[in-house]
Formats: sequence, structure tokens, C-alpha cells
Amino acid sequence: MPKLPTTKPIQATQLKLSDLQQEGLPLLNSLLSQMATAINAQQGASGPVKQPSGIDVQGSTVTGIAPPKNPTDAVSSAHAEANYSAQALAPKLESGSKTALKSYRQLNSKQQREQYSDFLEACMSTAPTTNSSSISATGPVGGSTTVTISAGSHQFVSGNQNPYMQRSDTIAVPGSGQNVYYYSLTTGSQTLALSGPFPQDTQQARLSVNQDGQVLIAVAAINSSGLISQQSAAGSTPPSSTGNYRLLTRL
Repeated sequence: MPKLPTTKPIQATQLKLSDLQQEGLPLLNSLLSQMATAINAQQGASGPVKQPSGIDVQGSTVTGIAPPKNPTDAVSSAHAEANYSAQALAPKLESGSKTALKSYRQLNSKQQREQYSDFLEACMSTAPTTNSSSISATGPVGGSTTVTISAGSHQFVSGNQNPYMQRSDTIAVPGSGQNVYYYSLTTGSQTLALSGPFPQDTQQARLSVNQDGQVLIAVAAINSSGLISQQSAAGSTPPSSTGNYRLLTRL
């Protein structure tokens, strides 16, 4: 925007008698000409009123503003509400419009397909994932067995990892039947949690420790003889240990 020239103020001049006795009254006529020019400019008689120093209305309102025509024109409250309010802009931002926001995700949009999975990693249990742990046990001795889940990391398909520490638990063996225990990891944690016992390893039981923000790391099935190796596994347990059936890993 070009800078407006600074308007020179009209100088207050004290007229003398001799000034009024000069032929043509040049000084008086010059002063009258300056005042007429300034008054006409302030009234808009010679074009738009220009205020290079700005306008301060001291908290009062400015009314009667016409719709803007040029980039630097002021706008009225009514014009702003009709054109720039949330209600006015909402239809232009809806999905499918030419001016829809590109920074939000549209459901079922063929134009917005995720190319990376890491935005879902806080869910933890979103497949495919796996972990690097193994499961082992001692005993049983004195009616109990010690189950150990080795330290490892929960691994995402993106290549990111959530490491965790080893955990060992001394668990009582049942007199009959079996008990099933689940080891799980929560988002951002490095400590495994133990849940159980459950009477059987079922989908419903697994779901209780495999919801958003939590993922199953290992399953330990125990009977009176200790750890049931064919029914117990962690992420790196080979299928040959569980009858060629992967009990846990999903990668």
C-alpha cells in the first residue's frame, strides 16, 4: 500500500494592517485559499477524504459503510457476518466442495488413503503387530512354577518399537484342570502387566487384555505339571513348540 503524503498544517498567521493595504491582498488571499482547500478536502468535495495520520473515533461507532470494492476497503459488521462467519464458511469447507479442508480425514474417501500405519500405533492392538519375547518356566516346585517373559519390544509394521523389561512371576499350579494367564503391555509403558487366571484361553478372555491402548504379549497356560508348552507362547515362540500353530504373533 503506497504511503500517503503528509498534509502540511495551515500556519496561524497574524495579519497586520499593512498586509491589508497591499494591492490584491496576497497574504490574506493565500490564507483563504489554504483554508478553502482544507475544508473542501475534509468534506470530500475534491475526492475521497484522506487522513494520512489515521482516524481515532475514541470508541464511537462508524456507520454507513458500503460493501467493499477494493482490497483495502473497510467492511461493516453485517458484511463480515454474511461472508466470513462460521455459518457462512461452513458450506465451503464441507467435503466434496472445491474449497474443502485438506487437513482433515474424510471417511470412505478414495482421495484420502493412509500410506503409513504409525498414526494408529497409540492403539497398540491394531494389527499387524508382534513382539520379540520368549516364554519359559521352572518347576513346579512346592506347588508353584515361575513363569518368565523375556525382555523385548512390541514391534509395529512401521518399524517402530515399544521396548519393555523382563517379567517373572511365581504362580500356583492348579490341583486339576488349567489356569490361563495373559501378559500385556499398555501404550508407552515398559512394564508388562499380568492378568488371570482364566479357565480357558478364549477369544473373549484375550479381548479383555487386547483393547485400545493395550496389547497381548504372551499367554501362559498352567496345569498341575507346570507350564503347558503347546498352549503357551510369546511373540518369538516358534510354531514347532505349539503344534505348528502360532498362538500369538500376527506378523
